[in-house]
Parts: sequence; structure tokens; C-alpha cells
Amino acid sequence: NFEKDFFRFYKISDLVISRSGAASISELIYFEKPSILVPFKRAKDNHQLKNALFMKNIVKSSSVITEDGLSKSTLLNEILSYLKNDKKKLCLFKENIQKFKTIQKLKNIKDLKDIVIDVSKS
Repeated sequence: NFEKDFFRFYKISDLVISRSGAASISELIYFEKPSILVPFKRAKDNHQLKNALFMKNIVKSSSVITEDGLSKSTLLNEILSYLKNDKKKLCLFKENIQKFKTIQKLKNIKDLKDIVIDVSKS
């Protein structure tokens, strides 16, 4: 039941706050969800930070807050930045994911995982 509920929550959410492992990144792209990513700083080879920066700089669909920079106020301010101006940022980030998927011609979540794994190795 967890998996069914988990994906249902992805479908109904407007914004996701998450770590930035390969599976999470793949799901965010698959479900076309803007996100606030908090990379796990002790992840091997710093792959979570690399994945988060991929989403921020390449896909252009996420904000990144490091663990060291995370506080109640920074998270709240970042959430509010998505809700300002009739959710313009949410709409733009979702459009950016759609453009990325079209350009990459990604058809399923396996393809997404392969791309994220490649980026995290570089």
C-alpha cells in the first residue's frame, strides 16, 4: 500500500520537498513536479548534490537548500517563493521539466534513472 499511496501523493502535489537520490530525481521528472531539494551531504561521491544541481541548472525545475543552509525560515521562504505571483514559479518549473523530457525524448522512468546516474558519476 505504501507504494500506491506514495505515487498518489506525487500525482496530487504541486511542489515536492525531497532528498536528491537518483530514484527521487527520476520520480520528480516522471511526474513533472517542481521541487525543493535538500541533498544528503554524506552521500557517496556527493552524488545527491550533483543530482540536485542537475535539476536546478539543467532541467531548471528545482531549488536547492544544503543541509548546512537548512532552517525553518529558509525552507518557509523557499516554499513561499513558489506560491507568489499566482504560482508563476511552479508553472515555469513544470514547463521546464516538460521541455527537458521532450528534448531528451524520455519515455519511461528507467531512461530517467540512466540519465541521473550518468550525471552523478561526472
